[in-house]
Amino acid sequence: MTIILLVTLAVLLVAGMLLTARGRAATIKDLSELAGRTHPVDVAAFHNLIDLQEEQYLRSALPRREFRKVQRERMRAALAYVGNIAQNAAIVLRLGESAQNDPRQEIAKVGRALSEQALRLRILAAMAAIKISVRILFPELQLSPAIVMDAYCQLSGQVMQLCRHQMPANISRVVAAL
Repeated sequence: MTIILLVTLAVLLVAGMLLTARGRAATIKDLSELAGRTHPVDVAAFHNLIDLQEEQYLRSALPRREFRKVQRERMRAALAYVGNIAQNAAIVLRLGESAQNDPRQEIAKVGRALSEQALRLRILAAMAAIKISVRILFPELQLSPAIVMDAYCQLSGQVMQLCRHQMPANISRVVAAL
């Protein structure tokens, strides 16, 4: 009986993780629908919030109590960025799925890569959100969610690649939406 219960829980957990990773974003048919649905992410500001050197500086410059307060605020802001990244990845996942159905092979190929990267980013964002949440509770722990920032930059590059094929005149506008 215990084994059946554990297997059932494991199956439900995996199904929940897959649904979370895929997201619930509305269908998006092409790049022109991207603007207004995404939340632009200031990558430099996010990097500053999760930068270990910046954290070390604050740790050395501030009294322990003040550092903990500031670090909690920094992690709350980082958590908001990760939420936006996860939401943008869900929208880009839908864009990639749509591009996969394009009759032009080069666009379909970029769409597949875009979908894979967006799904990977959603999973990384979920893990980063957990790490950041732990850091809000325990500000002195050093768990870095930097891999999310790298994956988001890769995803942005792949969106730009798709844009070069579908809407080359609008690259800057599309990339600014991310």
